[in-house]
This record gives sequence, C-alpha cells and structure tokens, in this order.
Amino acid sequence: MEVQEKETQYAELVKLLAFVLNSYRLYTEKHPATQLAIRNFSTSLENLLQTETGFTLGFIEGRMLANDLSMDIKKPGVPQVVRDCQRLQIESLTFARGVSEEELNSFFQLMASPPRTLEGMGGFKTAFEQASFEHIRLGALFFKLVKEEEEVVRREDIGPAEREAREEAAAEPARKIERMEEVIEHCLKGSQGGIDFDAERLSFEVEKKPDVVVRQMLDQATDLDGLKRIVAGVSGFMESRLAEPFIQEGTDFSLPVSRLAKEFRKTVLSPEAPAAFKDSAEELTRVLEQAADSIKLGLVVRAFQEGGGDEKALARVGARFLRSKEAREKLIGPLRERLNQLGIGEDAFDQALTDLEEKRAPRRARPVDVTPEELEELRRLKDRFEKEIAAGAEKKALRLDQEKQRVLDEILTAMNASPGLRAAVDTLLNHIDSFSPPGAASTVRVINREASDFEALACRNLNGGKPNGWQSAHSLARAAMATGSPLVVQNLESDPRAKDHEFVRKYGLVSYLGVPLVARLDVGVLEFFTKEQHQFSEEEIGLLATVADQAATAIHHSQANEETKRLAEELVKSNRVKEEFLGVVSHELRTPLSAIMGYAGMIKERALGDLNPRQEEALEKVMTRSSELLGIINTILEATTIEAGGVRVERQEVHLAGLLEEIKASYDGPLGKEITLVWDCPAGPLVIKTDRVKLKHILKNLIRNAIEFTDKGQVTISTRYSIEARKVEFKVADTGNGIPAAFLPWVFDLFRQVDSSGARSHGGLGLGLYIVKKYTEMLGGMVQVETDNGKGSIFTVILPLETVAPQPGLAT
Repeated sequence: MEVQEKETQYAELVKLLAFVLNSYRLYTEKHPATQLAIRNFSTSLENLLQTETGFTLGFIEGRMLANDLSMDIKKPGVPQVVRDCQRLQIESLTFARGVSEEELNSFFQLMASPPRTLEGMGGFKTAFEQASFEHIRLGALFFKLVKEEEEVVRREDIGPAEREAREEAAAEPARKIERMEEVIEHCLKGSQGGIDFDAERLSFEVEKKPDVVVRQMLDQATDLDGLKRIVAGVSGFMESRLAEPFIQEGTDFSLPVSRLAKEFRKTVLSPEAPAAFKDSAEELTRVLEQAADSIKLGLVVRAFQEGGGDEKALARVGARFLRSKEAREKLIGPLRERLNQLGIGEDAFDQALTDLEEKRAPRRARPVDVTPEELEELRRLKDRFEKEIAAGAEKKALRLDQEKQRVLDEILTAMNASPGLRAAVDTLLNHIDSFSPPGAASTVRVINREASDFEALACRNLNGGKPNGWQSAHSLARAAMATGSPLVVQNLESDPRAKDHEFVRKYGLVSYLGVPLVARLDVGVLEFFTKEQHQFSEEEIGLLATVADQAATAIHHSQANEETKRLAEELVKSNRVKEEFLGVVSHELRTPLSAIMGYAGMIKERALGDLNPRQEEALEKVMTRSSELLGIINTILEATTIEAGGVRVERQEVHLAGLLEEIKASYDGPLGKEITLVWDCPAGPLVIKTDRVKLKHILKNLIRNAIEFTDKGQVTISTRYSIEARKVEFKVADTGNGIPAAFLPWVFDLFRQVDSSGARSHGGLGLGLYIVKKYTEMLGGMVQVETDNGKGSIFTVILPLETVAPQPGLAT
C-alpha cells in the first residue's frame, strides 16, 4: 500500500474515531447514532487490520502518529482525538487484530467517562488495567519533535544517548498539574515551559474563579519583581499552552483571560494590596490583556484558515470576530500582518473592513406617533410585567426555601430513625451532598468524652469512605470548636491553623469548612474538604450551619440513647451478678446453719446428755437466733429466685377461713411486746382459687412487719370480699410510727429500709415488702400503703376473686 493511500485510510479511521467519541458524549451506548458510529469504525478498523497487524496511534506535543506516519493536524477529527488522548494521558494506543465491536464499545465508554467518574476509579490508566482489554493496549512510546522542521521523529531514529536519557526521565512519573496555584509556583521559578497539566481543570479555574487565581498570584509574590515574573509567566502559559486546545476547537478562550486581567487590575488597586504593586498595576494588566489579544488573534487566524483561507473566509471572520470597535482597534494591526503572510493583500483586507463598516452602519430610528392614552397603557403594562416578574422571583425563592426545608426535614427524620450513632452519622453524610460543594469530601468528628478528643465516625468521597485514616487529623476540628462558629480555610497548605500537613498532602486537600455541632453540649464538628480552591459563600455557610444545628440535636439524642442502653446493659449485668452472688452465698450459709440447728435440737432433746439451767437458757438463745438467721437466708433466696424469674404460680382451691385460722394460730404465743392482734375476718365457706403458699407468705410478711415496727398498741388484720366486684381485700393496720411520706415511692423496692444506718433499732434486709409486692402481682393483684407518720400504717392487698362454688353476695 502506497504511503499516500495509507495516510488517506488512517485519516478516515481517525475521523471515524472522533465521531465515535462525540457520539458517546452526546448519546447513550444504545442510541442508534452511537451504534452506527461504533459499527462504522469497527468495520473500517477490521478492513485495515486485514493488511496490517495493528493500528497504533502515538501522541506528542499536540501531534499524532498513525502507524509511524505523521498525521496532518488540520485533518478532520485529528485535533479532537489528540486532545482527548492527551487529556487521558495516553501516549500510545494500539488496536490489535481480533478486536471485537463489544470490546471497542467498552473501551470507548471508558474514554468518554466524566473526569469525576474516572477519578473515583483511580484514574483512566488504572481503570483501563482493571478492565483487562485483550486486543487494545496502552503504551509508553518516545518521540522527538523537531520544531524547526515541524517533523515528528520516531523512537528508532533517536540517538542511543538521547533515547537512554529520555527513558530514564520517563521512568520517573511526572505529576500532572491540576491547579493554577501550581502553575503560578512554576512561573515564579521560571520553569513553566515543560510542565504537564490538565487543561480542563486549569481553564475551568481561570474562567470560573478569576478572583481566586488573582489572589494566589498576589499571595505568592513576595515583591514586585516576583509579581512581574508571575504575570509574565502566567500570560505566556495561557497564550502559548493553555489556550491551544481551545483555538483548535474554535472556542474563544480570550474572554476568560480578559476577565482575569480586569480582576487583576481591580485587586491590585484595592486598599489591601501592597503599595509597591499599585504603581505597576496598569503595566501588568496590559501584559494579561495582550495575552488575551494574542489568543483572540490565534483564534481568528485559525478560523480564517479552516474557512478556506480566501477573501470569503476573511469576510466571514470579520463578521464573526471584528464587529466591535474595541476588537478592531486591538486586532486589525497584527491581523493585517498575519493575513498578509497567508496571501491576503492590503487591498483585499481594506475592502473587507470597508464592507464590514457598511454592514455595521446604524439604521436611523423611525419616529412613532404615540397618543397619551397609548403611552399610559404602555406604562401600565410595564408596571404589570415588573410586578409579575417580581412575584415570579418571589415564588421561585419560596419554592427553593421550601425545597431546602424539605431536604432538611428528611435528613432529621432519617437520622432520628437510625438505629445508632454511627448509622445516624452515615445517614447525615448520605443526604448532605446536595448542600455541599461538588465532589467535596465530608466527615463528622464527635467528641469522645472518655478520651477527651475527637473521633472520626464517618467520611464520604475520600479514603474509600473509611474514617480510620482521619483519626489523627483533628487540629482544624479543635479550632472550629474553640471559636464556636464556622471555620473557613481557603488554602490548607499555607494557613497556620492547619497543622495536619501530611494528612492534607496525602489526600490532596485544598479548602476547608468546619461547622461546630452544638446541642446541649459540644457534640463535634461537621467538616468539608475540597480538592480545588473553593470560596465558600455566605449562603453555603449559612445553609450548612442550619443543617449542623439540626444534625447536632439528632446526634446528641443518638449518643444519649446509646449511653442509656449501655448503662441499662451494665445494670442488668450488675443485677445478674448480684443475684447469682446472693443465691450462692445463701445456699452456702443455709447448709452449715441447718447442721448447727440440727445439733442444737439434739442437745436440747438431751440426746447428747443432760443440761443444767444455764446451758438450757444459752441453747435456747442459739436456736432462736439461728432460726432468725435461717429466715433471713430463706428470704434472700426467695428474692433472688423472684429476680431470676424462677418462681411459678400454682393455683388451687383455698378455703379462705381455714387459711386465716391457720395464720392466726401461729400467733397464739406471746409476742414479747404490749401488742394486741385483732382479727376481723368474715365467717363463711368462701373458697377461692389462688396460690395458697404465696398468699399465706404475703399475709405473714405484712403481719410480721407490722409487729416489728409497732412497740405497743394493736395490729388489725381484716378481710373483705365482694362477689359482684370480683375482688377480695386484705388489710394489715398497725399503730406504730408509720412511714415518712418521702420514703413511700421506694417502700416496696429491693433492699430498701426507712432507716438503713448501722445504729437502726429494727433488723431485716428490706426484702419483706419487696416479696409481698412481687407475689401479689404474680397472683394478679395489687398492694397499697397508707401511712400517717407517728400514727401507724395500713397495707392493703387486693386480689381478683375467682370462686369455685356459689357464694353469698357480700360479707362484711
């Protein structure tokens, strides 16, 4: 195949490749236009690979090689493919035999992915390696551009020494510059010529953030000479390198550069700027303006050449770029010179300007007769339209406020519904993206009271969402919490408040906003980090502060709930240990005590010999005290069994009168006090269904308690029942000292006593009334207490009446 024929075939394939990339950006992969584009490219590539082993594209300094042939940059599609491959840092791209349409489809989808998507995948090359394409390869080829002859030389033609030097240089991966701040640093050092840069990011910064770029220029200039070097370097960089891809695609990049020049002049002349800079403001501004003019000139010449390079092309260029007087004054001189070099004579150029002036001649306005009534109507319409526009703007603002409030409510609701603190924080970060700067990393640091420091609970858009890498970088959070108000840092590298420099460099962080989370106490800090310099607006800060206020309350509630759960678990564990301990100790005490009481009984019965009166009296005291101790141990065992849930209710038929007589008989002996027991119980064959043992235990505990706390007087035991009301009521009333009103809420609690001091006059462990209440509740009833301090107490047990035979109506 002849060289010319090869070049034609390669150019056609490159044009189809550019069309494919455009289709993937404009449409989905299933769109008919995309399908047709990929099919055409695949067919042409297959035809080429029948005669050649592969199709390799190489890229260097804005030029392209196709299978070792230098491609004309003016050919359709070549500039776009060059630009796209350089954006993705592709040095060499090879399509081998056997590549399928499906493999091509996957590869072009990857090439057309947005920058943020590729960044999340670790970059284009990492994503390419993970995709494991079988017939598509990326390479690192070396070329040499001989600019004097505009010739691209292949690697084989480079001398061994130069090739070795280039290979050594290529072994060291160059970091691509993505921020104008770094460009400014290179300009200050005078080394901007050989840098590798991301044109898309840098142009975005120049266009959207000229004030930030200007501030960076002034911040890095330590003196006037430094500022001059920066301005000259930045101007040259934008003119000769950054603007080139825009000129190739016909986009006017001179406008952002002009705005940058205006912003520079305004900032340098502001009161905050150093006085030494002000004197050179006009001179330095002109340098930037000249760069803008040069970029515009390059664009005009490019449009002229692509339009055919003749007088018709000149007319079209004039109509497009030279309509304003300012543009003509700046560009006509250098444009005339450039076009003369391209074959446009002086006469043709002057004629084009004359024609342009005639087309631009203003038409005279024709006077219109308007009556006063019509004028009034026009004014009325004007007022109405202004009101409608204002009302529309107000409605739009209201809708935005309502939408923001809706999202805020959603965040708060979702956080409150989260099962725990970490889940609540994750929910906050999942919902907050709509309020934070695009692509910003966010984290929530809460105050760990035990460690007296911050703890990063969750993060987004950095370190794979794992907060473990954030645990040590708390300096900014401390600063934000110390002020109690939002903390903004424009440049984390240079701001003295940012002390975690390794953390900042590791993740490439530039700007910072920290909003304190404050509820009843200081909760923590909600933080945002950007990888590009970002000027947080008052609206952003205010909105995020509102989010933080609501989030702080939700986080505080989550912390309180978790603390409550933790304390509850500890309490349950403590109670379980206590119950197990009491149960074990009680069993261990009861066994030897039973042996002691057994031997004491044998001695009392003279089984081991006779006793004299003094021995018999002492033995009686031993048996009495042992019996009391056994009662205490049994009570402890009862209480621990109740706490452990080991008590079961065994209902049976109980003759109430018989049970009461049995209890009464146990108190026939002397009580050792001046106390009278009064029994007020109805006669009659009332039979109820209940747990006999527990009911007896309830009544005996209440009677024993009344006798214990009554020095003299009487204890009255009464019973009443009602068939209609289906209840039976037991009362135990005493004439003792009563119970202080302040103690009543705890009278039935475990181990609670009115007097718990070591010098108290009454014994016991505070278990009797606790057992009474628990047994009463097990029987389906309730217990109440009435007391008059100094006059006695009345305990009332009310149980449901479940009879087993017809009974009389009402006994009193």
